[in-house]
Amino acid sequence: MTCNLIRDDLLDLLGTKGRGDAGADLREAVTAAELLVLAMPSTGMREVLRQIKSSATAAPLVWLCKGFEPESVKLPHQMAQEELGATPARAVLSGPSFALEVAREQPTAVLVACANDDARALVAREVAEELHRRDPALSGPGHEG
Repeated sequence: MTCNLIRDDLLDLLGTKGRGDAGADLREAVTAAELLVLAMPSTGMREVLRQIKSSATAAPLVWLCKGFEPESVKLPHQMAQEELGATPARAVLSGPSFALEVAREQPTAVLVACANDDARALVAREVAEELHRRDPALSGPGHEG
């Protein structure tokens, strides 16, 4: 199970409210997940990282946000290190893409950056499987299923 942590106001803006599956009990969703996907502005990341830490999950964490925390001028990887320490494994999913393109399921390109080979493979597999579920033609030749 993948736990998608997406701010409700962003879902509302994109017309996709209800697509995030963390639900009301964040701790329960985080604990049960095999991969945590953080899709939110970097300004709200630290608080969510604190909630993730309190769940004591070992699930890898991937974030999609760019930018920095205004108060500290820290980047997402710096906040993750401060709040979580060395574990869980973490990855960054980055573009050239825009959140609006991704949310609207428009064609885009992304890459996964991660020092942990297993976590990187898990994120890449989840992204590829999601693309295949949406449109089998997007996963390329030889990946028909």
